[in-house]
Amino acid sequence: MDKTEKKYYKKDIKYFNFEISNSELDTLQNIKNILNNIDYIESKGFQIKGRYILKRSQSDNRQKVVGQLNESNFFFFSENVYPFKSGTNYFDNSTLVDPNYIHYVKESKQSESTDFDVSFEQYFEVTKQDSVFTNWLNETTKKLLNKDSENYFDLRGVYSGYMENAVCFPFIDFDGNFVTAQIIKYDSKGSRIKSQFSQNWFHSYKNIKTSLELESKYSVPVKCFFGENYLKDSSNIVAIVEAPKTASILKEVYPNIDWLATAGESQISNKDLSVLEDRTVVLFPDAHTTKWTEFAAENNFYCSNILDVADVPKGQDIADHIFDDTSTIYSKLHDQLQAVSEGIIDTVDSLNELEFNFKVVGEAQDYFTIVSPNYKGKNVLLSIDNAKDFEVSFTDKLFAIYKKEQCEAEGKLQGYEVYSSQIDWHRPVVENGGFRQMNEQEFVFTLQGCFRILKELNPKIYLDVFRLSLDRFKESNFSFNKDYVLASLVPKWDNHSRDLSVFKKVRDWKFLGKQSLTRKEFIKELHNSRYRANLSIKANAFNDVLGENRFIDIETDLLIKSNYNTFKKLTNLAKEWNEFVIGAKTYKSYVSKEKITRCTKNAAAHISSSIYTASKNVQSNFNYSKIAEITGIKNRNTIKTFLEFEPNMQIAERIKNDIFFIIENIRDAEPVRQLIGRKGIIDFDIKIADLKDSSVFSQALGLKDAFITLKQAKNLSKRNKEQYNTEQLQAIDNEINNLEFLEVLSDMPTKKREQIMNDQSQRNKLLEKGAKAPAELEVKINTVVPLMVANY
Repeated sequence: MDKTEKKYYKKDIKYFNFEISNSELDTLQNIKNILNNIDYIESKGFQIKGRYILKRSQSDNRQKVVGQLNESNFFFFSENVYPFKSGTNYFDNSTLVDPNYIHYVKESKQSESTDFDVSFEQYFEVTKQDSVFTNWLNETTKKLLNKDSENYFDLRGVYSGYMENAVCFPFIDFDGNFVTAQIIKYDSKGSRIKSQFSQNWFHSYKNIKTSLELESKYSVPVKCFFGENYLKDSSNIVAIVEAPKTASILKEVYPNIDWLATAGESQISNKDLSVLEDRTVVLFPDAHTTKWTEFAAENNFYCSNILDVADVPKGQDIADHIFDDTSTIYSKLHDQLQAVSEGIIDTVDSLNELEFNFKVVGEAQDYFTIVSPNYKGKNVLLSIDNAKDFEVSFTDKLFAIYKKEQCEAEGKLQGYEVYSSQIDWHRPVVENGGFRQMNEQEFVFTLQGCFRILKELNPKIYLDVFRLSLDRFKESNFSFNKDYVLASLVPKWDNHSRDLSVFKKVRDWKFLGKQSLTRKEFIKELHNSRYRANLSIKANAFNDVLGENRFIDIETDLLIKSNYNTFKKLTNLAKEWNEFVIGAKTYKSYVSKEKITRCTKNAAAHISSSIYTASKNVQSNFNYSKIAEITGIKNRNTIKTFLEFEPNMQIAERIKNDIFFIIENIRDAEPVRQLIGRKGIIDFDIKIADLKDSSVFSQALGLKDAFITLKQAKNLSKRNKEQYNTEQLQAIDNEINNLEFLEVLSDMPTKKREQIMNDQSQRNKLLEKGAKAPAELEVKINTVVPLMVANY
């Protein structure tokens, strides 16, 4: 609901007064509640657009999505959402950090300008190299660290005025832009001088403004941290303290930690926390304060309580103890800082107070992974498998399907094993006939598998890759404490010797595509590829049966169950073959036909005026009654139909061509799904345009071109065999054998040809001697040769 809609509804509720039904009243009440809820959130400085909650970034002044509205609550997935807590919130004060919080934007005084724009080079020009504090810091590092001060933060001194020799702590933002500098006076012992005129700001100090030829009064909001500019090219752990002085000292001692300062306890709430995204952050508050502890809990930061002991005075910070070897926390402090410097954060005292805080916060069903295949220019290995040890039965554009006999045993999938850190976190869990998302136990187990497989495959960079990957969960259906995972779970997983086999998956497919697919698309295409693999098996089985020239039993020969109607084209072709080529619609009738065929194989049958077989020698005593007696078939019409049946060779050729076409174009088969009732694949479709063209088999020929000479066939066989597939080459060889047989037969006298036609044994001898014709040549002998005989 945008602002225009909101105003419209407000006006509608406020000014219109008419009688409405209870349902309409409920609707208006719901609208009113929605408006009240929106007003509640917007009163805290947020903006609502549709169902999304936005907040203006303090760094670039742009509106950013930080949460979303739900039916009865609202959820924040950003950390910078004060005064609310991250996670699920309700439309009351129960989740407010400060129930009395009122959004307030400080207005600049009309006499103050906000366009203060001074470069770092100008800061350098109007300040001097040394100050009382930088001199003290240099002497201290020489004495205790045996080195000169590095001056990491470009501290400078003030030339003149009442702040002469004071130190300048420059605030430079993430992108390297100079904002301003805090000016503070220190004595020669490094202690801050506490007086009325011991602190100022670079943009306000008169002597500096005079040097810069600036006359206006400036109001400069300091939204960046002191030291923030060092974060851009660093992956170190971040430590935040209050005073820039403390950050400057600690950086000299522990340079592998990115030290930041807020310039005041309350200022931490005014900083842009977006620069801390994807970072491990530890807060080091001054002694005996609770504000930073609460802030850390709200933002999933670590918070050290090392100063919260009785003998440390309130207000001291860790810089007061870093060089004092008489302090009771001296050794513990250095142990803790050394561990943080090395990337170990489980020494932070308040770590034990952290909890996992796992929650399911969304219902998205999109394919969702967290690990990137690249990290700082290096390839990240995401998975490994032993698929090379298994045989592929079928491949198409997107998938390789592995042989089922290798993948199924005792009802369990026994395919190749794969270990993958790339997990679909939104994949639903099947339970009790329904679907749900992972629970906490399943989530932790899966996360452990992701971590340990990453470690196995990427031993040098796995920790950094995993830490970065965890931040992707902000866009997922799950919310949890990242710091708890890194501090408590990762050390356990890292030292675990558990067998990785518990994280393996077993598959009978492999994705070959390069484009990204949604889960719905992926599942559909996998089903399509599996269907094509199954279709390929059945089509080749069909082709084998055609070579045997017999009845096709759809269930046993093609493995198509009668109660599954998923291969209509194949089943229809099989039924057509059985009826018009074999002459039996059912297997039962086929058995009966075979009985009659065997009965009359060696003796002719006299049936009315019809003659069965080509023989002229009819035995009058071999009639219906005799056949019925031998075969047990009592129905005379059945016997007559079987004896008079002649195969339809045109249909036979067409079916053979159809099966050949399906086998050749199996990868282009598009499954057809039933849209009503039981939704699933019921058939397939292959477009004629998808046929693999060849110069021989795709040309449109006239009737006179339908037959080629023996010489043409032999030349065709010799030329460019690579352009034809196996079935096409076999067809050419068969045609050569056929033509050779006919050539031999044509050279014989007419009477000799007639003898061969009437004598099966002579025909067989000629086939063996004259040509190596395939079994199906018998069909051509019975059809083409009689025509030749008649013409002679």
